Amino acid sequence: MNIGKIAANTQNILKTGKGFNSANYNSKTLLKNISEISPQEIGELNYSHNFTEFVNKSYDLIKKCFGIKDDICPKISVSILPPQYKGTYSYKDHNIYINAVIPKIKTVKMFKIISHEFRHVEQLFNGLRIDKNSKKNLEGLAKCTANADTLLIRELATKRSAESIKDVFKNSTTSEKLQALTLEGCRLYDESPELYDKFEKQIFSKLLDEKLQFWGNIQKDIIDTYGTLPLASKTGKKFQKIFDALLKVPKLNLGYFFRPHEKDAYSVSRKAGRKFKSLLKQYIRTNFYSD
Repeated sequence: MNIGKIAANTQNILKTGKGFNSANYNSKTLLKNISEISPQEIGELNYSHNFTEFVNKSYDLIKKCFGIKDDICPKISVSILPPQYKGTYSYKDHNIYINAVIPKIKTVKMFKIISHEFRHVEQLFNGLRIDKNSKKNLEGLAKCTANADTLLIRELATKRSAESIKDVFKNSTTSEKLQALTLEGCRLYDESPELYDKFEKQIFSKLLDEKLQFWGNIQKDIIDTYGTLPLASKTGKKFQKIFDALLKVPKLNLGYFFRPHEKDAYSVSRKAGRKFKSLLKQYIRTNFYSD
């Protein structure tokens, strides 16, 4: 995939001015649209039969609040994650994962976790539609995700046997394609480290092309649907700072939670949690305490 061609397409989108004003898709989207959820919907959600049903119903309601189109909205799945994660939005594959083995958790807390991860999706979408930085942000995201996949392959292929790699991938969220590339890298590294180095360069180039295509298509849909976000605006500056933070991968320590993208996501999820409690109280009053 030609970076210049994608950039030219993006610039053409920006010039056409398609989509509605950026004010319709801003930092308050969830909180503006959560009023569309009824107490009845929250009540039925709260009394879901099982964990997976609750996650899926929450996903449908929160997706409606954010107003993200189905064809560019991430999928959600309940998967086994490292214990420090209750949930995560992976921009490597544009999916939201909820940990299947987290301890019993209150419904409002789970609703907040899913809201938090959806906010990361919105942060990334807003970064891709910033007018003057659309090309730079697209290329940065593509390189970041291609590099993350390449590093995963290297970490496993050069330090583990094929059998131990297969064990690592059991119950993993890693795609079958990436698993196959890792095993191929392992085979080549066993033959010769030089062969592996050549393989890695080819793989990175291929992955970069694929990521540019994938995110370039999503960027086009975002801008066509939601319009551009002026970098000079207060909201534009805020989301550029958040987007830059999203692409950095620091250690998961206390300082991580004070980074711009996490502070913003926690703020939104806290407000979503308060709204959940308020709607649930209305549901209980109406259905259990009415005359």
